[in-house]
Amino acid sequence: MSLKRSLNPQSFSKTNILFVYLIVALLSFGISYSVFNTGSNLSEVNHKLTTKQLPVLNDLAELKHWLTEQERILYEHYAEVDKSKNEPRLILASQNIQLILLKLKVFFPDNIKLKKLESLNLLITERADEFLNTLDTESGSRWNLAREDLASISRMGRNSKPYLSGLVNEIQNEISLSNTESSKQLDNMSLWVFGFSSLIILLAIFVGYFVRSIANSSYEKRKLALFVEQNPNPVASVDWSGKIDFENISWRKNFKISQSRIFEKLIKENLANLKVSQKNRVQWQFKHDKEYFDVVLHQINHLDKVMIFVEKATERVTAIKELEYLAFYDPLTGLGNLRKLELDVEKQLKKGTSNKFYLLAIGIKSLKLVTSTHGLSVSDALMKSMVVRVQNTFSPLRKDFNWCKLYRFTGAKFMILLAEPTSITAHNHVLRDLDHCLLKSMAKPLQTLFGSFFLDIQSGCVEHPEHGYSSSMLIKNANAALSEAQKLNRNQLVLFDHEISYREQKWYQLENDLKAANFDSEFFLVYQPKIDLSTGEMKSMEALIRWQHPTRGLISPVEFIPVAEESGMLMSLGHWALCAACEQAVKWQKRGLTDLQVAVNVSPSQLLSANFAISVMRCLEETGLDAKNLEIEITEEVLASEHEVCFSVLDSLRQQGISIAIDDFGTGYSSLSYLNKFPISKLKIDRSFVTEIESNPNNHAIVSAIIALSHNLGISVIAEGIETKEELAVLEKLDCEIGQGYYFSKPLEVKAFGEKYLPKDNILEINRYS
Repeated sequence: MSLKRSLNPQSFSKTNILFVYLIVALLSFGISYSVFNTGSNLSEVNHKLTTKQLPVLNDLAELKHWLTEQERILYEHYAEVDKSKNEPRLILASQNIQLILLKLKVFFPDNIKLKKLESLNLLITERADEFLNTLDTESGSRWNLAREDLASISRMGRNSKPYLSGLVNEIQNEISLSNTESSKQLDNMSLWVFGFSSLIILLAIFVGYFVRSIANSSYEKRKLALFVEQNPNPVASVDWSGKIDFENISWRKNFKISQSRIFEKLIKENLANLKVSQKNRVQWQFKHDKEYFDVVLHQINHLDKVMIFVEKATERVTAIKELEYLAFYDPLTGLGNLRKLELDVEKQLKKGTSNKFYLLAIGIKSLKLVTSTHGLSVSDALMKSMVVRVQNTFSPLRKDFNWCKLYRFTGAKFMILLAEPTSITAHNHVLRDLDHCLLKSMAKPLQTLFGSFFLDIQSGCVEHPEHGYSSSMLIKNANAALSEAQKLNRNQLVLFDHEISYREQKWYQLENDLKAANFDSEFFLVYQPKIDLSTGEMKSMEALIRWQHPTRGLISPVEFIPVAEESGMLMSLGHWALCAACEQAVKWQKRGLTDLQVAVNVSPSQLLSANFAISVMRCLEETGLDAKNLEIEITEEVLASEHEVCFSVLDSLRQQGISIAIDDFGTGYSSLSYLNKFPISKLKIDRSFVTEIESNPNNHAIVSAIIALSHNLGISVIAEGIETKEELAVLEKLDCEIGQGYYFSKPLEVKAFGEKYLPKDNILEINRYS
């Protein structure tokens, strides 16, 4: 009997159909019984859980609470003078403990742990009575005896905890076993239901198939007959000689290249390959007039024919090429990306350890600042100009190295791979040439449609095989050398060494700790007073942040501030320090230091961030500090970087009454025009000029000039780093208004600062509240 005949619905008798339905009915009854039985078991488990196990767990928790409460009341009874109010509480605690133990005996009739608990409670009760009686006596040693009773009660309380935990574990184990058993029953029931449902579905599909097959048989045959003819892709059939004996509409109208000799030749060649191979199909792709086509030859054995299927593949091939390009090249600059760099480095590594080559990492320092202040379109244009500048600057190296390619590593970082030297002496001066090219690339501003920009560039370099034997290690070490250059703020090439790798790991650990740190519990501020040199009075102070690491102890700001700035944490940390300083200044003003001014250091990224002025005013509003009592200290570097944005922010702050001071004046990008253009209130002369001013004529001349210039511009002067009486005397003669340094005081914590500078009748307040 053929398969077609065996699947014919007419071949099934009524007996066969009844037999199938009987099997289905029996399975249905069995599954219904299984569902009912599983439901009963689950109901029993749930009833036991809600009426017995959960209440017992609650009783155990209550027992633990009252045992602890009883011990706490006894300690309070010992400490308080009026002991009458504790007696009702002790009675209540004892009654509740006894009541819970009686309830637990019902659930644990012969449990050893419960009996141990009862024994310990009896001993605790007896010792508590002895404790109360001891306190009621007038004996001189009653307090020592009472403390011994309390210690014994605490010890017995601790001894009871394992038994309580054991009872809890027993209940939880019972619940877990019940849950496991219920889950197994549910899984079994689910399997039965799934199997029965699958059988019903298969039966429905089986019946539906045969019903529809009778009705649609002739329709499907007609539709299939037209399928090849109406196919939108070209389809034809050929004999083994290559002669076409069938063409569909699409082949005749759209596939004109079928008549070309090249296509005919390809058909005959692939027919020959198909005939000798054991496969029944062969496929290839060819290009014609910028168009791509996929061609399939499919052998139909019982007809001794070969079908030709053609599909246009131009869009797919183009998309694949675009994806391949994006996988290995940066879409903005057209440079090879990190993956392309890894592949090229791997090619060089395959040549062996004798193949000496260099990998240079380049970082653009100010690009993030340009993006935040001018937008992505400006930074993208600047990036493209930067690529052209670097390629042109480093082009002389191509005469010494056949392989000199620039890659975009990530963000504002690039890599240059120098390999395959043209001469033996090429390596002798490569580092010098790289450093020279780097300095040359920064000499002139970058010109874009949005204006001209000066960018600082740092770089780090590794050498194969000295600094790594894999692409990942070389790239990592080159990036580490670049990070070292950025931390040192050097515009010179930094050659990798293994000490840099160690510092990178330390930096990474510090960054992780910083991100996980709790500002309120780990960070604190210290305050260094600023002294009016004409009166000797303390009128202002500088707030300095410190980090008390939970495991490493006190960490210097010199270590964690650069990490915070690099990781983006300095914004939130700086805002916390600003608000904390304002809040503390208000507290000291209320306790006698009227008109106390606090100075807070602000980083360039913090100052130029969006809504910085608004956040400062909000901080003043929340803490209640008057704007005139806040001083913002900035560095000269920020004045030179973004003139317009910086002026707008500083002018907004100055109009609100906030004082602006330039910190470390004379050590940065000094320009006298800044003093006249920006709303500056004070200049802080860097400590390097103050040190040994009495004996160093150069320092004396510089400080004298700064003070004279500042006074002519109406700007006050602060000398920081004063450590000797001689330095102070010189500064007083030069009419310096304010002094700061260890000669007056080191930075002090809140309590020490209050004890030294608050009026004496307010010292108690500072100890109580600060």
